[in-house]
Amino acid sequence: MLISHHVTNGTTTEVITAADCEVCHDQANHQSYVDGVSVLLKDPTGGASIVYDGTAASLEPFCLACHDGTHSSPFSDTTAAPDMSAWNGTLHGPSGKTCADCHNNGHGTGNLKMVGDQILTPNSGTLPVVLTGFTGANSLADGDAIFNGACEVCHTSTAFHRNTAGAPPHNAGLDCRTCHAHNSGYAGVGTCFDCHNVAVGTGNNRRQIVENAGDGGGDFVLTSHHVTNGTTTEVVTESDCLACHDQTNHMTYGDGVSVLLVNAGGGASILYDGTSASADAFCLACHDGTQLSPFSDGNPAPDKSAWNGGIHGPAGKNCLNCHTNGHGSSNLALFGSQIATPNSGTLPVLLTGYTGTNSLADGDATFNGACEVCHTATTYHRNSASGDHTHNAATDCRTCHSHDAGYAGSGTCLDCHNAVQGAGGVRRQIVENAGDGGGDFVLTSHHVTNGTTNEVVNEADCEVCHDQANHQAYADGVSVLLKDPAGGASILYNGTDASLEPFCLACHDGTHSAPFSDGNPAPDKSAWDGGVHGPAGKTCTECHGKDGRLSHVLRVALGVLLNADGCRWSPARSGPWKPQ
Repeated sequence: MLISHHVTNGTTTEVITAADCEVCHDQANHQSYVDGVSVLLKDPTGGASIVYDGTAASLEPFCLACHDGTHSSPFSDTTAAPDMSAWNGTLHGPSGKTCADCHNNGHGTGNLKMVGDQILTPNSGTLPVVLTGFTGANSLADGDAIFNGACEVCHTSTAFHRNTAGAPPHNAGLDCRTCHAHNSGYAGVGTCFDCHNVAVGTGNNRRQIVENAGDGGGDFVLTSHHVTNGTTTEVVTESDCLACHDQTNHMTYGDGVSVLLVNAGGGASILYDGTSASADAFCLACHDGTQLSPFSDGNPAPDKSAWNGGIHGPAGKNCLNCHTNGHGSSNLALFGSQIATPNSGTLPVLLTGYTGTNSLADGDATFNGACEVCHTATTYHRNSASGDHTHNAATDCRTCHSHDAGYAGSGTCLDCHNAVQGAGGVRRQIVENAGDGGGDFVLTSHHVTNGTTNEVVNEADCEVCHDQANHQAYADGVSVLLKDPAGGASILYNGTDASLEPFCLACHDGTHSAPFSDGNPAPDKSAWDGGVHGPAGKTCTECHGKDGRLSHVLRVALGVLLNADGCRWSPARSGPWKPQ
């Protein structure tokens, strides 16, 4: 009349017959044992009868001889004996478990599956057990404060569901057998995919990583993900999971964040504890140029060994400051959809392309580009309306600001100044772009020359004059910081003639024999005295254009005058003016 029993019609109605009793009990020496415990049981496989003496070990052969998958209808109810031939109690706890440790009455119990109403635990004495369902209240581990679930009563040192208060919640009230199968001694036998195809637990301690029957959920169907065939189709395998995740203490951490990760460099495993810094060693151990095909998709891990977060912002940046999900993201390149900024809280990020709308810095008024969200004091692309949002808007920022250099400006002068950029031409074209004939250094006269209009200027030539310490600090399209050729403080040219004079004369003072790569000396103008030219005096830039070159028209005029004075200079000659 109990809830569960060997012979049943699915109710508590008694349907057992005398023949049912003799399926198990050997009557040859019935009542020979007077200890009130021992009994002789038949071997269902036809061998010698088995004496059950009250110990769990003495009953194990009898139980498993019937529950071996060969007994399709041992009793009158014609119900098959469940196949438990794969049972391995040694996997359950350090000393293993037998059938009678949990099922301690072979006729019937007040619990489902003939689980005992009382269980002798390894180190907590005998405790009561209530099992009226496999989910919800009074299930195997329902997470309430009574600790009388069939799984809870024995546990004193497990990560979850101990028989005392303090263990973190884990799938409370769900059917433990989904992941912890009876036959495997209740060890976790589900694959990564069997468990991580749904989000479970308080705070979603178990995250959905892969789809569940094609539900379109999980990380590996997002825009970008670690293991991919170039589409959002899910191609991740079990071995891919184990390439990153150390399973030796899987689920030890119940905070919903911490996880032990494999060190691709071969060292000790790395504990990610939820902080950005704790993941850097893990990320860079794989992205160091040595991992040609870490996953089943055969794709190499991009080499980021040159990454230097120390030069990105005053405090430096770690991988997870931007890439906030290692499985998949709705943005390109595993960029997080939310980024915790240094001083603006957590802001949304949208990155669907590297150029155009929703690029790194597209210049619109939403400020949700991956570069924009953190910027509060930069000259360009701040996360507010202030500052200049026209700077190369919607172009690929990585062209000049490479990832490996911590997004510091890594393009050369010639890479950037081969085109006019910004409102009002804030960035001027100085050199040609793919031979387009544009820029200053293909004009009639220019600072660095081989005597023709061919472009021979190089990066080092630019830095002879231009101070890069605060390059791009001035957004007026005019001002620029110039080096003092005499070694003094840098000189700010702000668009006025007077602000450029000290710079020009500091180089043209007869001491600079070969300032540029062309080897030409800077003509000595140290004796120049503009005060004697007209009532108000004259500066260099009143004749020599403020853009650093002498106009062709002015040179022709000067050529006529200079020739008349016998200086033997020809206006047809290109290159800097030199007396002959």
